Amino acid sequence: MAIRGILGSTGVALLMLSIGCRHNPQSVAWAIPGTPSCRIEVSGQYILTNPPTLSSTVQLTAQTAYFQSRHFTYTWAPLLGRGRIVGSGKAVKFDTTGLTVAVTDVTLTVTSDRGESASCDQERRTPAGTN
Repeated sequence: MAIRGILGSTGVALLMLSIGCRHNPQSVAWAIPGTPSCRIEVSGQYILTNPPTLSSTVQLTAQTAYFQSRHFTYTWAPLLGRGRIVGSGKAVKFDTTGLTVAVTDVTLTVTSDRGESASCDQERRTPAGTN
């Protein structure tokens, strides 16, 4: 486990906590308390086979903190068009079917009805990266 401070793409100081093991690394970033922030939770990463294999479609769920409002607009985007967002709102599916790259990234921007916003991203290994 490692904790480090970084400056986010929006210029907001972030605290980064990295946990996990070689086969399932996870990073969680939260802004300094009081600053609107977001993070992406990933579920359904593995198909239960022997050995477990990466799924080409995962569930992504937005988590927010320190917003003054509870009415949000969620904008999801895959890095360089690598992958496809299915659905809209707080929870979507991210489909990497057919990608030939080993890793891609999805970005989330959360905007409140009061004009507050935060951006975050999640790196995603694809099934192509396991071959």
